Amino acid sequence: MKHMPEKKVIQLEDRIPKLKAQRKQKANRRMIFYLTILFILILAVVYFESPLSNVHTLSIKGNDYVSKQQIARQSGVTKHSKIWDIDEQKIERSLKKLPMIKHADVQSHFPGTVTIAITEYTKVAYLQKDDRYYPVLSSGKIMNDVSGKALPSSAPIIKGVEQGKPLKAVTKQIMALNPAIKHGISEIVSAPSKYYDDELHLYMNDGNEVIVTTSRLASKLNHFYPSVTSTLKDNERGILDLTVGQVFTPYEKSKKSSDKSSE
Repeated sequence: MKHMPEKKVIQLEDRIPKLKAQRKQKANRRMIFYLTILFILILAVVYFESPLSNVHTLSIKGNDYVSKQQIARQSGVTKHSKIWDIDEQKIERSLKKLPMIKHADVQSHFPGTVTIAITEYTKVAYLQKDDRYYPVLSSGKIMNDVSGKALPSSAPIIKGVEQGKPLKAVTKQIMALNPAIKHGISEIVSAPSKYYDDELHLYMNDGNEVIVTTSRLASKLNHFYPSVTSTLKDNERGILDLTVGQVFTPYEKSKKSSDKSSE
């Protein structure tokens, strides 16, 4: 008769030291875990409350007309601001309150950098009032007056156009002009007639005068002005009436007809 192999019997006294060692290891791991969490929390509190979390660099780009100092002041970001407390959307809304700023993009980067990218409205013209000149933005808003010496030759001067809807309408038309034509306008003068309340007289840098309505300023000039002026003889200048069709009258003929009508 075969004997069954004897099973090795582990006495309880032999297992107790191993169980104690395992429990001790688990307790040690648990303690290390909790200590690590506590250490991280302490570091976080120290970081958040220390100058290490302050904004160290404020980068501003895209501005031409608004100074960096004005943008920084409007943003409210200082060397004492906390990087974790930066509210990008709030700063963007605040910056857009400046009349020159069309769009602002604010980004905060660890450990302490804030970047502000600005898109400005362009200056499309200058509104003349008495002896003062006020920059007109592409939004239709008017800025503080500037000296006549500071006026760029590429921006037309607007005279007699009322602020509000009339000025915004003229501004919109200027923005729709081809760059070459836009830069060729010296003055835009409001000249209401018995036929058109929004009639304008444009005095060009090349010596010509253009009569056109506000509502069709861009479409008429873009389409007709280059083709008409290209057919003129050397030094021939005159008045181009675009209110109805396209009628060009040299200054000499215009002067003669006005002399006859005055007789």
